[in-house]
Amino acid sequence: MKRSASFLISLCALVVLLAGCQINPFTKALVVVNNGSTPISAVTINQYITQSSKTVLRPNALLNGATIPVGGQEKFYLSPFSYSVNSSGYASLFVDNGVNSTTVRFTFDAKVYDDLTATFDGTNIVMSGSGVLVDYPQ
Repeated sequence: MKRSASFLISLCALVVLLAGCQINPFTKALVVVNNGSTPISAVTINQYITQSSKTVLRPNALLNGATIPVGGQEKFYLSPFSYSVNSSGYASLFVDNGVNSTTVRFTFDAKVYDDLTATFDGTNIVMSGSGVLVDYPQ
């Protein structure tokens, strides 16, 4: 009885300790929302750690044949280490729905605990969350 009570107390303490932890604190979520009138067929995300180093999240970050339906959204994960306000790194997002395509370049504050959101209206991308700063288009 004493042994099971100690185990139960230890288990409760572990749960309390882990409850405040993120599942993966080494990524930053980017949610692409489709507010356009046609499905998004391509999403390309480029991450620039410094001005000369580039990481690409596949030419099309969507799975083969996948789309983001009208009114739908898809979550992607970025490295948070290069995009603080004082960093020289940035990211770019390209979205294509087969009719229109556009690109936005941005930085964000990795220390802000909320998701980045990119809302595509069929023509433009509006960025929000995590202290995002849009570099272009202006």
